[in-house]
Amino acid sequence: MATTQTTYTGNGSTTNYSFTFEYLKQADVKVTLDTVATTAFTFANATTLAFTTAPASGVAIRIFRDTAIDNLSATFFPGSAIKAEDLNENFTQNLYVTQESDFEVDTANTTANTAKTTADTALTNSTTAISTANSATTTANTAITTSNSATTTANAATTTANTASTNASSAVTTANTASTNATAAVNTANTASTNASAAVTTANSAQADATTAISTANSATATANSATTTANSAVTSANTANTNATAAQTAATNAQASATAAQTSATAAQTSATAAQAQATLAADVRNAFTVTDSNSDGTFDFVVGDIPIKGNAGVKLPFESVTYAEEGAIRYNNSLDKIELYNGAGQWVTAGGGASVSSTPPTLPSAGDVWYDHDNGRAYVYYNDGDSNQWVEMNPSWNGYVADNSVTSAKIVDGTIVNADVNSSAAIALSKLATGALPSAITVASSNIVDGTIVNADVNASAAIAQSKLALDITNSEVNASAAIAGTKISPNFGSQNVITTGSAGIGTSSPGTALEVAASNAVIRISDTDGSGQIAEVQHSNGVTFLSSRNGDNDAPIVFRGLGNGISNEYARIDSSGRVGIGTASPESNAQATIYEDNGNTPLYLKANNTNSFLYFEDSGTASFKVAVGSSGETLKFVTDGSERIRIDSTGNVGIGTSSPSAILDVADASGNQPSFRLSTGHAANHLKISRSSSTGDYTFASEETGSKINFATDPDGTGSVNRLTVDRYGNIGIGTTSPENYGLPHPTLEIAGSTGGVFQSSSIDDSVKAYFYSDTTVDNARIGTVTNHPFLFVTNTQERMRILSSGGLTFNGDTAAANALDDYEEGTWTPTSVHGTLNANDATYVKIGKLVHLFAVVNGFSDRTSSNTIEIRGLPYTGTKAQAVGSMLGRNCDRTAYSVYVNSGNSGIQFYSISSGDFAALQHDHLNSSQATLYFQATYVIN
Repeated sequence: MATTQTTYTGNGSTTNYSFTFEYLKQADVKVTLDTVATTAFTFANATTLAFTTAPASGVAIRIFRDTAIDNLSATFFPGSAIKAEDLNENFTQNLYVTQESDFEVDTANTTANTAKTTADTALTNSTTAISTANSATTTANTAITTSNSATTTANAATTTANTASTNASSAVTTANTASTNATAAVNTANTASTNASAAVTTANSAQADATTAISTANSATATANSATTTANSAVTSANTANTNATAAQTAATNAQASATAAQTSATAAQTSATAAQAQATLAADVRNAFTVTDSNSDGTFDFVVGDIPIKGNAGVKLPFESVTYAEEGAIRYNNSLDKIELYNGAGQWVTAGGGASVSSTPPTLPSAGDVWYDHDNGRAYVYYNDGDSNQWVEMNPSWNGYVADNSVTSAKIVDGTIVNADVNSSAAIALSKLATGALPSAITVASSNIVDGTIVNADVNASAAIAQSKLALDITNSEVNASAAIAGTKISPNFGSQNVITTGSAGIGTSSPGTALEVAASNAVIRISDTDGSGQIAEVQHSNGVTFLSSRNGDNDAPIVFRGLGNGISNEYARIDSSGRVGIGTASPESNAQATIYEDNGNTPLYLKANNTNSFLYFEDSGTASFKVAVGSSGETLKFVTDGSERIRIDSTGNVGIGTSSPSAILDVADASGNQPSFRLSTGHAANHLKISRSSSTGDYTFASEETGSKINFATDPDGTGSVNRLTVDRYGNIGIGTTSPENYGLPHPTLEIAGSTGGVFQSSSIDDSVKAYFYSDTTVDNARIGTVTNHPFLFVTNTQERMRILSSGGLTFNGDTAAANALDDYEEGTWTPTSVHGTLNANDATYVKIGKLVHLFAVVNGFSDRTSSNTIEIRGLPYTGTKAQAVGSMLGRNCDRTAYSVYVNSGNSGIQFYSISSGDFAALQHDHLNSSQATLYFQATYVIN
């Protein structure tokens, strides 16, 4: 089912809510809050509403589409052009209305079903209540019957007791026994009285007890009076049972009344359900007008059956001529004329202007302006009236240079009219269609295309492999290239299986060998192959001044062994194994070392000695797995030399010198050449360095991180528990103290940020701490401060010139002025309450600004209660008392004798009066100058205070 609404539940804070359904106009989108319609929203975008106030928490929000159906979106008139967008909008309007009706029908059905379920439940409950009430009535009637029976039995007991009294004189002995039994009867009767409230059970028990009393009374002779008393008790119990039965009857009557009310409610619910069902049926009638019918009988849907058929899978299908829609503005397809027609206000079907047809033959009964496309020939025509006659005239289309796919056949091509430029590079053209000499120079020619004897020497590529049988002439020595590789069997005399012996020098690649055997080439290689195996070779190669010795066994590297042949005995002295490890004195170099020197004769494995008195370096086997490095004698230094120059020295004190032979510190780095001496820590990556350097012997020192994006951190350990970062310089030059991520405002604006748990402090002090200034923030009081710590003023300077000063006692001075009397010591904004000396008034917008000793106030007053007395109008309630009388303001009056006045501030009582000039003198504004209740005074004033 199409979506026509979206629902939410408000949370009291969210204002924007989106929806997913489409709509024609924004006015069709409606909203209810707890089922109450609202318009307090705007469109944030095409699919989002923004409420003026966020819906309260728990409020049910419904955003739904209610498409206007009073008028069609577009109306067509006879002769008007029909635009697809107008048709689509009309049908979209009807489609939306259909979807909304469908939704309302489903909602009504759901509501009706719910109401019916509720009614059925109520009916069931009422039936149960009636049954319960009837059962209660039956039980009550049973209780009444039982109690009446008990009464009758009790009366019988009384009669029998009287009889027993008459016969008592003859039943003395038996009476004693009867007395005992009568006592039991009394107890039983009392039990009957207690349980009589249980209606049926108690009454039956009372009846049994009464029967027992009768039996006992019959046998009572001597104790008849006791039997009578017992019987009377039984009567009382029976009466109690009767009372309880009456109460049960009353309760049953009330239950009957409740059941009747429940039946009434159930009937009302059934009536509501019936009405809802009728409404659902009515809505279903609306929906059925737009019900999708399987017109194909195969599970697919062509169109919606209704007043406006909508093509389900191919657009819009108009009704045929046979279907009548005789309403103005209706549209149909005349399948007899092959035309679209409109129903006009005169009650006539007229052809819509601009009709178009697609067929192989011209349409019948055309009208001027009709269009016909001949799909057989791919030509378009318009039906045209030139004043004399009507005819189909071929259109002159704007051709885009392309021919429709599969529209050109061989029959359409005239022989000889296609030239080379017309043929695609991948076209397969029969050879018979090509003129002589038309083949391109770069073409692959199969052997079947070559005529014997037509290829000459110039046609053969230098790298062509030509069979000897195809050569007409023998090859002589002069025709063999100097670099030709000729098999021995092809040379006369044949030395393919003979030894080559020479008494001179042999040269390979050279005509003048300098030794018995010389191999000359740009990358000379001598290879020795072992025919016992596959790929077992050794090579000696010289290339670019470097000599290479290689060994291979199949596809793997092979060891290279150095050995002697003294006395014909092979002795191995050293080897390089297939993994590149070097072994001296061993054929099995250690796998965890690049070089292994082994000595088992008690000699020193490696001995380095200088042929002079200088110190020497040696390795000594201590009998453990460790080695020692030592200098030869006491007081000597350990030197490291490359390229004949000393690079590192460790002196006798343990100081290490790099670039210096006299280290003066544990690590001393120098550069005697005048270049930049530096000390660098690296992770091994080419760009990851921490470098300490100096530009020259007298230049600046630099401490730098040379890794892109890295920081430099400085840390201390305050208590021995671990280092704590104190200062950070990030990649942009921003400095953080107490933070490793100083604020970055972007280049070129480096930042110094000082941070702490409650704020950071920046302080500048004189060397003796007599003058201190600071800037800090404090989260405990949520403020930031800047100023002096000591009793000194705080200055603001530009271009080395003082522009403003905050005095140590408070107050601002400017441009080098240090006098406290000239300081601006206050600024204040506020409101004040104007009052009238005579009568009352209303005040609006009464505000003031106080700068130092200058007060500037504003107010609007009206609603004067006194508009008749000749008293001067005087406004009181000024925020500050003036020091002297001043005419320092202006007033505009509305509904006054005069509209322009000057303001006079009375210093004695801080009141304001208004004066104008009349006859060369001041004239005060009086209450009787106010012409109406709408009289309003707008005024401002400036005055000085102490």
